[in-house]
Amino acid sequence: MRFSLGLFGLALAGPALCQRVDRAAQPVAPRAAPFKFPTIRAHRLPNGLRLLVVEDHSIPVVAVRAIVGADSTSDPPGKEGLYDVTLGALGEGSTTRSPDELAAAAAALGTAIVPTGFTTVSSAFVPALGLMSEMLTKPAFDSTSIERRKTAQLAAARRIAQAPVTIPRRLFYSLVYGANDPFVRSLIPTEATVASISRADVIAFYGRFFTPPTTTLAIAGDVTDSAALDAATRTFGGWQATSSPRDAEVKAVTARDTHIYLQDVPNAGTQAYLYVGAVGPSRTDSDAVATEAFAAVATARLQETLREKRSFIYSSTTGLTWRHAGAEGAFVGSANVSAQKADSALAEWLRILRELRTTRPPTAGELDAVRSARVGVLPSRIDGPDSIVTRLVEIARDRLPLDFFERYASRMSSVTLADLKLAAARHVDVAHLVIVVTGDARVLEPVLGAVKLAPVTVLPPQRGSAP
Repeated sequence: MRFSLGLFGLALAGPALCQRVDRAAQPVAPRAAPFKFPTIRAHRLPNGLRLLVVEDHSIPVVAVRAIVGADSTSDPPGKEGLYDVTLGALGEGSTTRSPDELAAAAAALGTAIVPTGFTTVSSAFVPALGLMSEMLTKPAFDSTSIERRKTAQLAAARRIAQAPVTIPRRLFYSLVYGANDPFVRSLIPTEATVASISRADVIAFYGRFFTPPTTTLAIAGDVTDSAALDAATRTFGGWQATSSPRDAEVKAVTARDTHIYLQDVPNAGTQAYLYVGAVGPSRTDSDAVATEAFAAVATARLQETLREKRSFIYSSTTGLTWRHAGAEGAFVGSANVSAQKADSALAEWLRILRELRTTRPPTAGELDAVRSARVGVLPSRIDGPDSIVTRLVEIARDRLPLDFFERYASRMSSVTLADLKLAAARHVDVAHLVIVVTGDARVLEPVLGAVKLAPVTVLPPQRGSAP
C-alpha cells in the first residue's frame, strides 16, 4: 500500500518537475506598507504646558525632552548668545540645590540629566523627571554660574568666528533674508554681544520665553500615557507663567537678480567657499516635498559632475534650510573648491540647475530613487525611544501637525515629475540666485570677472576674519 501511494505521488509531481522556470524574469517585490508613525497622545496641563506621549514598550527605556519657547533666534539685537547662556545656566543650581547636589542626585539615578531632557531606564523615569523639572522651573541664576556660562559661550563665539565656513554662510543668509533677520543674527554670536549679557538679561529672557504655555514636554518609551500624564502633572503642574511672548513677525523675502558677491579673505591661500541658492518654501508649504525631491536630484547631479567627473570640489552639500513658524526656507548648496577652479565650478553648477529646469529635467528613475530613499529611511528614524522623541522635538519646535511624518511619507511617495517642475519654477530660478564666494580676491576676482556668469561685487575683508 505504501509503495503504491509513493508511485502515485511521483506520478502527480512529474509534470510539475518537468516545467521550465524562467530565470530571466525579475521577482516582483510586494508593495511596501504605508509608513505609520507611532500613536501620539497630546495633552494640555491646566497651566498651559503641552504634553506629547508615545508609548514604546520594546525596551525598558524612557526618553524625555522639553522644547521651550525660544532658541538662538529669540536673542535680542546686540545680545546674541543670550539663549545659550540662559540655557546653560539652568543646570547651574536650583533654588533648593547647588550644582554639586544636582549632579549627585543625577549620579544616584545613573542618568545624565540636563534641564531639557534625559534618557533613562523605566524605573528611574519619575525621579529623573522631577530632577529635570527642578532645573527647568526653579533656576537659581546666581551671578557666578552666569559668568561661567558666559565664559563658555565666549569660547564658542571665538571658535565660530575662526571657522572658514562662518563668513560665507552668514553673508549668504544675510543677502537672502536681510542682515537684521533673527536667523541671520543667530549665526554668529560675537565676543562683544556675549560680554554684554548681564544677570538681569538672563532673568528677563527666562521669564519671557521659558513658560508653561510655550513649552512642550515630549515623552517616548516604556511608560503608559496615563502614567506619563500623571508624572508630568505632579512635577510640572505647579509651574506658572510670568508672561506670554508673541511670535516674531515673519517677513516676506524678495528675490533679486543673480549676482556674485565676492567676500575678500586675504591670505586664504588656494581655498574658496561657494554658496549658491535662493529663497525656498516653508516646511509646511504645499510644494515643500516636491522642492525637497528636486533638491535631492540636483544634489546627485552636482556631486556626479563637480566631484566625480570634473574634480572641481572637495566637499559639498545641497538641500533645503528649514526655519520654523512658517518662515520661508532656502534652497542652498555650498562647496569648498580650489580658488583657481571657482569659475569653472560655478559655470557647471549653474548649467546643471538650468538644465534641470529646461533640457534635462529630472527623470522617472531619479525621482524613484529619491522617493525610495526619503520614505525608506523613515522607519529607522523612529527606531526606539530616543529616535521617536527626536521626531517629537521636530514637531514641537517647527510647529508641525502631529501627523506630519505620515503626511510627508504620503506626499513623497506620490510626488510626480510635474510637481518637481512646478516647484523648480517657483524656487530655483537661475536668473534670481544669490552667489557668495569667499577667498583671496586677488586670485578670485580676475577669474570670476572673466567668465561673465553674473555681475561681481567685491566686499572688503571683515574685521577679524580668518582664512
